[in-house]
Amino acid sequence: MNEVVGILDDLVTKFKGNGKLSAADKEQAERHLCGLLQDSVYWEGGLDYMFALPPSVGTKAVADAWRYMEEDIKLLFFKELSKSLDQARGSGYLRQIHLVKHFSENALQLSFILFMDLCEKITDFSNQMPSGEKLLATITQILLNSNVLLRAKLSEMPFTDKQFSCLILVSAACLIQKQQSDVNADLRMPILLWLVESGRKAIMPNNLKYSFETATSDLVDEARNLMFSLGLLQQMNKSKSSMEPINRTSTVINEATAQKISVFNKDEWFKQVSQLKNYVEDIETKIAASTKAASYVRNELEAEVRKRKEQEIKIQEYERKNYEYSIENRDLLAKINTLVENNKELVILQGQKEREYEIKLVQLIEMSEQESTFASREFKRKLSGLLKWEYADLMEIKSDDMSLDLGGNLRLQLLKVFDLLIKEGIEL
Repeated sequence: MNEVVGILDDLVTKFKGNGKLSAADKEQAERHLCGLLQDSVYWEGGLDYMFALPPSVGTKAVADAWRYMEEDIKLLFFKELSKSLDQARGSGYLRQIHLVKHFSENALQLSFILFMDLCEKITDFSNQMPSGEKLLATITQILLNSNVLLRAKLSEMPFTDKQFSCLILVSAACLIQKQQSDVNADLRMPILLWLVESGRKAIMPNNLKYSFETATSDLVDEARNLMFSLGLLQQMNKSKSSMEPINRTSTVINEATAQKISVFNKDEWFKQVSQLKNYVEDIETKIAASTKAASYVRNELEAEVRKRKEQEIKIQEYERKNYEYSIENRDLLAKINTLVENNKELVILQGQKEREYEIKLVQLIEMSEQESTFASREFKRKLSGLLKWEYADLMEIKSDDMSLDLGGNLRLQLLKVFDLLIKEGIEL
């Protein structure tokens, strides 16, 4: 990892010096930072690189790293990421916008959590108009103009009315920017309709509504009607009275003041009834949102409990198999040791047998040689005894003159000699 950290440090230095990175450097930075964040030991340092590198580069690496993490690790990493963004505050807004974009590719609801968090920060929880033309223009360009957020159904998002108020406030502020009027003209109606489909209304001070009254005076009635239904305007028409600041303290009646309403005249009575109706509707909406949020949290907790139980079952199964394997391994080792000992005995026995065989072989060779010598000697002795008389007769007549009778006798003697040789096993 030291090599990776060194490469990232060099890329950060290059970015600070040149104010930009080449396409190859961006790809290298994303790849190395993504790999670094796979190890929880480097989370803090890795998130520091997210703020040091170009916004689009560091945030993409973070989103990619999150995608490759195990499910139980993702939640821990997201908490660490949220903490870093909270500490960065203003300097982290731009990167939080890019994170919303990158997370929307694989985790749309998670990207909305990031966007809601950003909306709460820049509106002070719906108590002030979001400022910063550049920031609003970036939100418009990256998140609204590119249809990143409009893919989600707001009615299915488990957020409170207060959080939706922040979302509505930021979205509407992006749409009424004078500098972005040409870009936002085509976006205005689709985004307003998208917000209206949530079935929510903005909860905000009247002074903010007056700001929207002033900023939207030149919009078409259809757009103003939608903004009125979202709770952004006090009145739908463009009369002069609607352009004057109404009492800037909130006119929403709370539970304590609802009981103190007194009826002075018919108009006042209808006004108070309307306020009570709005108050009741607001309470009902909050209850529904809280119920939905509680249901979402309960489902998440139940899913986490099920997941942990499944993991415990798997762990128990792995432990059982590991125990069985250890028993099998122990038995196999015992068998192997027995085979080794038996093999040693066989080797010793084989050596003994080989030595005995060698001794017997030597003995057999010696016996064979002795028997061969003895048989040869006996054969010679026997043959000598058989031929001795024939030889003596031949010696007696060897000096005599050859005659017919002598030749006949010699022939008979010679045949007798050959018969003796054949009888003794000599082949002729």
